[in-house]
Amino acid sequence: MPAMRRLLRTTLLLFVLAACAGAEPQARTIDITIDGIDVQPEAIEVNQNDTLTLNLTSEHPILFHLHGYDLARQINPGETAVLEFEAAATGRFTLGLHGELPEMADMPEADHDEDAHEEASDDGTVHEIDSWLQVQPH
Repeated sequence: MPAMRRLLRTTLLLFVLAACAGAEPQARTIDITIDGIDVQPEAIEVNQNDTLTLNLTSEHPILFHLHGYDLARQINPGETAVLEFEAAATGRFTLGLHGELPEMADMPEADHDEDAHEEASDDGTVHEIDSWLQVQPH
């Protein structure tokens, strides 16, 4: 019987160690391309506490916003805007685009609190797009 308990404890310990093995935070660089209202990649999945560097490009001037983290970067044509942060909060966080683009003319405006931004677009128009950041728990 003691041998069986020892085997059970050892097995349990191995499961716990295996579960924690891939949990180290990683530095991740992700290139995000915005073409009108099309954002690629559409979904970004990372782990909690990963350090992210988002390289943002667009053919039009636009303000990119990561809801939930309240982070924003102005993107100008021909330039790469860089957004660096630690993915501390878990969950699904939508991406938003601020400003007017021809592709956005028929899109409904999102509910939005403009006071949450230090940077805002000239016209204050905010559109939710079907793209998100998914942060998995550590």
